[in-house]
Amino acid sequence: MTFRDLYMRWEQEGGAKTGVLVDMKREFQDLLANISLMMIVGKRYFGQVQTVKREMREVKRDMKRTAKELDQVVEAWVEEHKKRRDDIPSCEKHYLDLLIEIFENREIPGTIHDAHTTTKAICLNMVFAGSEPAIVVLVWVVSLLVNNPHELRKAQEELDQKIGRDKVVEESDLNNLTYLHAIVKETLRLYPPLPLTAYRYVMEDFDITHGNFHVPAGTQVLVNEWKVQRDPNSWFEPELFKPERFLTSEKVDNVKGMGMLFPFGLGRRSCPAIPLGMRMVHYVLARFLHTFDLAAPFSQDVDMTESNGFVNLKATPLLVLINPRLPKSLYHEDCKV
Repeated sequence: MTFRDLYMRWEQEGGAKTGVLVDMKREFQDLLANISLMMIVGKRYFGQVQTVKREMREVKRDMKRTAKELDQVVEAWVEEHKKRRDDIPSCEKHYLDLLIEIFENREIPGTIHDAHTTTKAICLNMVFAGSEPAIVVLVWVVSLLVNNPHELRKAQEELDQKIGRDKVVEESDLNNLTYLHAIVKETLRLYPPLPLTAYRYVMEDFDITHGNFHVPAGTQVLVNEWKVQRDPNSWFEPELFKPERFLTSEKVDNVKGMGMLFPFGLGRRSCPAIPLGMRMVHYVLARFLHTFDLAAPFSQDVDMTESNGFVNLKATPLLVLINPRLPKSLYHEDCKV
């Protein structure tokens, strides 16, 4: 679903009186899936994410068939881009076009697969694994903002000052949205999408003075990011949502091991997709806050209960009332998201 689709739904359901209730996770799934697909292969599949997921669950009993079907889809993408690559200006190339150019007629060290297979695998990995952490982050961001209307107003005031209300947010605007970046950082501090890091092997013996622990070399350890990022010894009033704590001289989009903030891990084993993932989060959040006013239904705070699991999901659905805040004409422009 696009922002235009949301506006049309608001019109059709008579939302001018009370707003329209939407399931934010579902909307973010569609938006981010389409952003990923547009970037990789230049295709859009609006509103089909839930259908695809349901179909994949139905065929899960036969994973070989599923893998073959997915391979056929990506194979068609690759062949389509190979056939028309000579006719595409460099400014209109997608990620898949660049992969084809890089890997063509080359052997890839460290893998038993050929370049063609590797190209398809990278595309599938980006489509299916790349958007899920961003969805988790966006759901928590909106939950916090609905429960903290003062911070929500400040974010929208920044958007109005830097962008105005006579056009939509462009990717080139993102670096000017300092407060929005601070909001995302504070959300990642409170609700990291993966609360525990991956396993690390200890390379040499060391002692933890606090608690008098000795950790021998060869030990597998997990770092509790959630706990570290709420440690009162490192953070002032750590349980409170305070984006202002990140209004510093640090680079606005830096979340890769900034002090005691490392929501995507540290060092060589940190998430390699941090720049892309954060760009998607900032863009979708900026577009959404600029486009719609948000409110909790029934004037109740959003339930912030966290689920138990490897991924830090919100335990209950996020239902939000939306109302448009831009001129009607902007919702009917031809846009991709």
